[in-house]
Amino acid sequence: MGLALAPSLLLPLSTPVQAQTSAYRCHSNFKQIIQSGARSVSVFENSSNVNSRVIGEITGDEIVLVTLIDRSGRFSEIETSKKLKGWIYSNKLHPEPGEVKQFNGFLQVRSMSTRINLRSEASLRAKVISKLTTGDVVRYGRRDGQWTYVTNSTGQSGYVANPYLVCTKKRFKLLSGPDRN
Repeated sequence: MGLALAPSLLLPLSTPVQAQTSAYRCHSNFKQIIQSGARSVSVFENSSNVNSRVIGEITGDEIVLVTLIDRSGRFSEIETSKKLKGWIYSNKLHPEPGEVKQFNGFLQVRSMSTRINLRSEASLRAKVISKLTTGDVVRYGRRDGQWTYVTNSTGQSGYVANPYLVCTKKRFKLLSGPDRN
């Protein structure tokens, strides 16, 4: 998976759309921080040591992107909209309000940054075809490991890394052309 930490210590995250016979299950890697009592949650440098250095604080109710979960499930690696990346206790993460759970064949691009790459192949080394913006709606094609093949509203097709796709109620219709309905 190209991870900086030892793969034996990490579990792959669920993908936003997983085939289960003929149905699909929606899953979002975007979570809300909920902290009762205190006003902030500590972000640690690493998950391997409870005494790890604190590298920042996150206020309650903030939305974060979960990028990894350690094998024990006790810690999750997160990224914030302010580019803070580190580890927090997993029990502080909760589904964000309004998370869509029903798959309708379309997904929405979601990111902590402004743009997500649409690639020619399911690889970080593949050519970037286009840039997608948070909020863009794409039509689901198929899942390919940690990537999903999608088509955007202008008819461009390619691969997006799974953590950046969430289920949506929104849809679009392609007007004409190859690979369009």
